[in-house]
Amino acid sequence: MGGRRATATTATGGTARGARNKTSFGAFARIALLLAAIAIAPVPADGGVHAVFPSVALPSGAASAVVVVGSDFFQTPKTSCRFGGVVTRGDVVDASTFVCYPPPRGEGAWTKNANRLNGFVDVEVSMNAADFTKSGATFQYVEPASIVSIAPRAGDAAGGSLLVATAAAKASGFTERSRCAFSFTNVGDDAVDFTKSGGGGEADVADAADAWTLDAGARFVSSAILVCEAPRARGAGAARVAATTAEAA
Repeated sequence: MGGRRATATTATGGTARGARNKTSFGAFARIALLLAAIAIAPVPADGGVHAVFPSVALPSGAASAVVVVGSDFFQTPKTSCRFGGVVTRGDVVDASTFVCYPPPRGEGAWTKNANRLNGFVDVEVSMNAADFTKSGATFQYVEPASIVSIAPRAGDAAGGSLLVATAAAKASGFTERSRCAFSFTNVGDDAVDFTKSGGGGEADVADAADAWTLDAGARFVSSAILVCEAPRARGAGAARVAATTAEAA
């Protein structure tokens, strides 16, 4: 016995310590392969969606792309956006900017909650067209705006007055393409009194009978608010103001 320590052997003649080393190496190799697979496979954007600009469009869909701001974006052959239940094409500009193409409004694009009554849908993105972010950012589809109020109610006939137009509640709203249209009646001296158009809905600036004139500039604030610069009037008097998406008079 002489104080010598026995060494256990395996069935193949190796030591128990050697068997443990082989087992550890095999586990390490499996972990390395798993990490490599995760690095190669497209995954959803971890950072998610922070905001969408612009965040509103008519039911026909946006005339141009919208910008989704977030983090950890990267381009793959399957980068996609989802508006409610509709998946559309998406393109990554950089790690924090994603470009999406809103689809026309449809049954598939509505969320299954009360927000659908006001035209809101969730916007999420994916790097593999399967696993989407869960950020809860929203996009709104609105019917063409019907102006319910104008402030201030009077301005200079020479033009340049800034007017704040408010859209009707719920489904009606402004978009990035919205403009104000003015129909002038010459009955005064040097001022113009502004009133909302009584017909509701958008103005048809191609309607020669009403002689609509587009604003001198408009700034979209939200689906509820549009700021317009009044054009030069044909003469002092009164003007009806309505919303339109026309590009020119």
